[in-house]
Amino acid sequence: MKLVISLGGSLITGDFTAEKIKGYAKVLLRINSTADKLVIVTGGGKLARDYIDIIKEIGMDHTAQDKMAIQVTHLNAKLMAIALNHVERDIANETIPETEKEIENMLDRQSILVCGGTIPGQSTDNVSAKIARSIKADLLINASNVDGVYDSDPQKNKNAKKHKTLTYDEFIKIISKNEQSPGKYALFDKQAAQIIKQQKIRTIMIDADNPEDIMKAVNGTHSGTIIQ
Repeated sequence: MKLVISLGGSLITGDFTAEKIKGYAKVLLRINSTADKLVIVTGGGKLARDYIDIIKEIGMDHTAQDKMAIQVTHLNAKLMAIALNHVERDIANETIPETEKEIENMLDRQSILVCGGTIPGQSTDNVSAKIARSIKADLLINASNVDGVYDSDPQKNKNAKKHKTLTYDEFIKIISKNEQSPGKYALFDKQAAQIIKQQKIRTIMIDADNPEDIMKAVNGTHSGTIIQ
């Protein structure tokens, strides 16, 4: 199986402890042991959004905001790579690629490739979808602190119902209502959704606050939402 995991920054820096990071590393290594290819794309999370808010108040534009957030995703990627290599030496890259070309060049050189954002104007969802397209991935897992896709905002509607499965078009219709700006690609990036639709990439949206939930997404025992 060729697999791309978009690991939300909220998971990495939410409960920001060495034990939590090592927990993700151990699960990812188990997945890698049976995968043909594994790519992990780390997001920026709240820390990136805090930087974005500050430089926005300073007066910087969207491009500057994105560039700052990208640096945070690279820090998260490097941290995850260090944790992976602590468990299994030299399995992941600790030099984080900064461009899509660098990612392409490194895909065949690492057992596990870890990366973050690349260029302003796109989220790490978009990076994940592009990599999934490039390697012809069998599965894209979007791991965040959201446990699936609902028919309405569960934070505002206690009766909101979670979808078990969605078509690509149904998914795009839902996320089209959400804001799309630096640090605020709510639920998923619309550009990324178009890519997974065009390439028919099976995608699973899960809450992975517990690292084991990523393994459940791989083996089909998760409780998230499948887009296919």
